Amino acid sequence: MESVYSTLVPLWKDDSELFSIARQELFSSVVGDAMDKLLARQGEVQERLDALDAWDLDSRLELAMDALRCPPGDTPIGGMVYVRPKQPEKYPASRWVGFISVGDVATAATLVEKEGGKVLVSPRKAGDRGTEALLVDPEGGMFGVIHSATGDPEDYLAGNDQWLWAELWAGDAAKMAAFYKGIGPYELRDGAAKGEGAGFQLWSGGYARAGIMPKPENVPTTWLAYVRVKSVADTVARASEAGGTIYLQPTPLHGTTMAVIIDPTGAPFAVAEWPAVATEAAR
Repeated sequence: MESVYSTLVPLWKDDSELFSIARQELFSSVVGDAMDKLLARQGEVQERLDALDAWDLDSRLELAMDALRCPPGDTPIGGMVYVRPKQPEKYPASRWVGFISVGDVATAATLVEKEGGKVLVSPRKAGDRGTEALLVDPEGGMFGVIHSATGDPEDYLAGNDQWLWAELWAGDAAKMAAFYKGIGPYELRDGAAKGEGAGFQLWSGGYARAGIMPKPENVPTTWLAYVRVKSVADTVARASEAGGTIYLQPTPLHGTTMAVIIDPTGAPFAVAEWPAVATEAAR
């Protein structure tokens, strides 16, 4: 795909002046040298496209995405935003930020400040998505709140290569559970996962929405997003080859196998298998 793109871009760039002339004449009679040059160049471009089989670019991209185990091309996965922090020494690495659906973003932001948290980005419109804000809990865990303009999606069990779970690693799990309980609002249940003795779960609408568990030593309070994968071992191997760091090697936890990976920009995330046995246990 890159060779096709790198070949086509110079063609388009080199012809910018020629096509500008053609556009100016679009609604008049285009004759003379401009039209002759345009037609000649059009023939050259078409020959190059034919040679590269670029007319079939969409199907070739689909084949490549299938080989890489990517979800359908129109499936939204997440967003990436470049931020230049005012205190780079305090926020040196990237983070995946999960969003909590709330009825009123401004009210949620006010509650967070009242309970000892901070507002990093005040409530604002996010295009067609709705209203959102970026917040920090009392221990420094970053998260967002959003009120969707189109409503929340229906509940579903994530498939492979989709976001599966969110978990807060906290210094005081009980205190943070009480803090987040009021934002949802959520029902609190014991155990970061069913059957576990440590941590808590946040429930609403009959489903577990997130876990809160005591964090390891020397790890800052952070939300950890989980991706469901077919094989944790294979995913860890591919992540290492791509420049990632394996913070936690494949480990039995939460009734399944999981690992924690830090991507090349410093953003941690977890991967987990979720076979039928684990699915039933989660219910």
